[in-house]
Amino acid sequence: MKTHANKTPQNGSKANGHAIADTENRSEAIFQFVDNRPVNAMQRRLKQGNQPVQLLSSVVQRDVPNSAYKGDYAEEIEAYVDKLNQAVLKAWGWIIKTPTLGSLAKLNGYTQLWVEKIKDYGETKIDPGGLHTAFGYAVESLVSGPLLPTIGDNMKVIQQGARGSTRPDLVIQHNNVDIAWLDITASSSAGHIFTKAGAWDQSPSCAEITYPSIGTSDLLDMANTANDNPEAEIGGDMDLEEYLARKERADQELEEKMAQWKEILTDLLKPVKKIGGPFVPDDGPPRRKKTIQLLENHIGDSIPEKTAPHILAAAGLNSSVYGFRTGFPANASTGVSYLLDKPI
Repeated sequence: MKTHANKTPQNGSKANGHAIADTENRSEAIFQFVDNRPVNAMQRRLKQGNQPVQLLSSVVQRDVPNSAYKGDYAEEIEAYVDKLNQAVLKAWGWIIKTPTLGSLAKLNGYTQLWVEKIKDYGETKIDPGGLHTAFGYAVESLVSGPLLPTIGDNMKVIQQGARGSTRPDLVIQHNNVDIAWLDITASSSAGHIFTKAGAWDQSPSCAEITYPSIGTSDLLDMANTANDNPEAEIGGDMDLEEYLARKERADQELEEKMAQWKEILTDLLKPVKKIGGPFVPDDGPPRRKKTIQLLENHIGDSIPEKTAPHILAAAGLNSSVYGFRTGFPANASTGVSYLLDKPI
């Protein structure tokens, strides 16, 4: 019997990095940077020793740290996971490069939903919500569809096979007997298979294959691409090292700009906090009115009441402090889209 494992315990690996936050009553993170910078975490995964990251057009060696291979088919499963790892990275790259997915846009309901959402974001600059989830399902759809690696003799791959209280993304069987459970997830959620219901740690061989988590700068970039070139065909190769370096620069610039906006708006909106008091039962309307007035004077645009809380969220401010409470959702991505082309 061949038994070997490469499992790392979950140790707070979920997004725990840098965030701009407001401390007025409660903190609201604007951006999450996994392990401080996505590029750092991914470059560590993609490097072997001191060797540089290779292009997607060649074989990229990536570790699968959350894995455990056991039983008579451990080596075959590990080899398959290596191929699946490449497929996941390719699917991620295809979507980043061509978010409208070309001829694969209508592959299934998940790809259709992703394309609808990212095109909507590109056209309206208003975050429709659920973009990260839709992106993840699109990655899984490409991997389990056109990019699914072939499997060995007497083996088959079952997609979304329910196993008690859990549902692995892929189940490998040999002669109709489970020999591996596989999960595909974003790097910010790495390690979650060992906290899932369904006893993943007591399952047959298992592995968690990750793709780089996306953030605000990625979504904005994809939204612009979808808007500028909606008919682009999917495929081709992508220079991962160049993309991650560009992503790091974009994240840094975005973080710095939103930090500047936070400083400016915190000072600009100080008069709003003086409105109300113990004898004012509802200071929401006057606070909203004053906030919009000050924002319009500074930015030089007419600002709809529904847009103002998004702007505040983008700057890391608690919109409820400024009168935007029930009925006024605050979405940081929408606010960022609005502020990006505004002079500071």
